[in-house]
Parts: sequence; C-alpha cells; structure tokens
Amino acid sequence: MNKREIAGIELGEDEEIKIEVERHPLGLLSIMLGAIVTVVVIVAVWIFILLSESEILPLKDETKSLVSLVAVALLILTLVISWVGITIYKNNILAITNKKVIQQTSVSLFDKSVQTIDLPAIEDVSFKKRGILQSVLDYGSIRLSTVGDETTYRFNFVRDPEGQVRIISNIVHAAKEKSHKHHEK
Repeated sequence: MNKREIAGIELGEDEEIKIEVERHPLGLLSIMLGAIVTVVVIVAVWIFILLSESEILPLKDETKSLVSLVAVALLILTLVISWVGITIYKNNILAITNKKVIQQTSVSLFDKSVQTIDLPAIEDVSFKKRGILQSVLDYGSIRLSTVGDETTYRFNFVRDPEGQVRIISNIVHAAKEKSHKHHEK
C-alpha cells in the first residue's frame, strides 16, 4: 500500500500501513435489508390505501394525492437514511502501521473522532465472536487495550477477527521488540 495518509493522519517517512482491518459486509447488508423491508412496507400500504375503494375507507382524489405525496416523501427519507447509514459504516476505520494504531470512529455524519496510539503502548489484542450467527459468518469485534490510562479501542463487524487479531498481534510484538532494542542501545 502506498497511501501516505489514513483518516487525515499523515504517515511519517519511514511509516507504512501494515493492515487495514476489514469489516464484514453483513453490516452493510443489514442496512440495505432494513431499507428494502421499509420500502416494501411503504409501497404495500400505499397500494392498499389507493386501491381500497370501500365504504369503510372512502377516499377523495385530494386524499389519494396526499397519501401519494406522503408515501413518496417516506420513500425518499428511507433512501436518505440508508445512504447516511452506509456512509457512517464506511467511515469507521481501523488501520495499523509499523508504528501506530489509527482508529476513526463515526456515529453520525457530523460526529467523527480519530485516535492514534503508538504500538508499544498496546498491552492486549483480543477478539470476540458472540452467538451462532457471528461464528457461522465469521465476524466479530476486535479489542485493543493500552497500558496506563486503560484506553480501549473496539472495532465491530470485523471479518475474520481471529485472523486479523493474529496479524495485529504480530505487528505489535515486532514493534515492541524494535522499541526494546532501541532503548537498550
């Protein structure tokens, strides 16, 4: 990888990205599935209301127009919310260079934070898979803990968390050895 920046953090001359943690597509799929179900429900209710010509629910043309306007507005709102969800999901980044961990978290379009920590400060690298779905689909969360102020980094919907933790642990271990050798000199 030849990127010189991650999450707005410029990398040093002798710094290189070792791994960008991959997220499982299930997170995106759940957003899209929620949007599809919502669209189907809105369209079904819309059609039901427009086609029901009974004495129970007599509709004037103005009412049908208003129902159509509300349905279209709800469909547009669903698409916008889905786009926002996908954008937020993709804006969450966890990258490890040969010197540090960079995590960008985003919980809304207007709420983003970036944290960095030097690799030798990482005390624990672990993963968690909960339940049958995460085990079968091979996704879970990664947790990185630091020494001292007990800062914890969590990253969810990680594809193959066990394999990615293994890679991250090797990178952290190599950085600690290099730091230890540098301090011995």
